[in-house]
Amino acid sequence: MKDIPDPKDPDPIRYTFLASLTESMVIEYNHKISIGMRRGSRPATEEEEEFVRTDPNPPLKEVPYWAAGVPAVDEWVTFLRNGNLVKLQDTFGACHICVDSHQLANI
Repeated sequence: MKDIPDPKDPDPIRYTFLASLTESMVIEYNHKISIGMRRGSRPATEEEEEFVRTDPNPPLKEVPYWAAGVPAVDEWVTFLRNGNLVKLQDTFGACHICVDSHQLANI
């Protein structure tokens, strides 16, 4: 994930959205890795679960350098269908973007 190239989008809202999406994906991938759900592998058996949870070197993902440095947009923006503004405490919320990101847990 750290190799995702910088899109250098001239639109500040779109650029911040892309950075937030990238950071959110890293968080979700790392969560799945921490509970033993490795990409391209089968679920851990009961015997393997202890190792997976205590793996000293899990293959965690990293946020690309550019995504971590993108500033928040000046004013809150909402992408909700109903147009409501819900200020959540997640990577999008930290950048003043209101979006329904709960399905990112399914990636």
